[in-house]
Amino acid sequence: MADPSDPPRPSLRSAVKSYIAACVWDANQSRVETTGGVAVVGWLNATGTPGLTATVQWEAGTATDLGSSVPATIPQAAFDIIKNGSWDSQTGLVSYGGKSYRFQFKMVSGVAQMAAYSV
Repeated sequence: MADPSDPPRPSLRSAVKSYIAACVWDANQSRVETTGGVAVVGWLNATGTPGLTATVQWEAGTATDLGSSVPATIPQAAFDIIKNGSWDSQTGLVSYGGKSYRFQFKMVSGVAQMAAYSV
């Protein structure tokens, strides 16, 4: 059983991986976009009972999909891993370049990011 003081490890669902993989990287704007040129962000969605058990999953979409959640930019490194990697349905990890990755909500210079880290 996981230690309740450990932060949740957000998983990446197949639908979210597919959505991001269908997007493009705009080098001029340094952002992920839909093929129509609309910025794409990630955010966390928690389900379950706070303080007891929670499942935290990444979601992705445009600002109109976001609601009141905190948006996280998707850096190019994370985008490349998601777009070109293989998703494991058992673990929610994405394998790319011989490594497996999770994605964490991370603040970088005051900006929330969907950051990749190898496990």
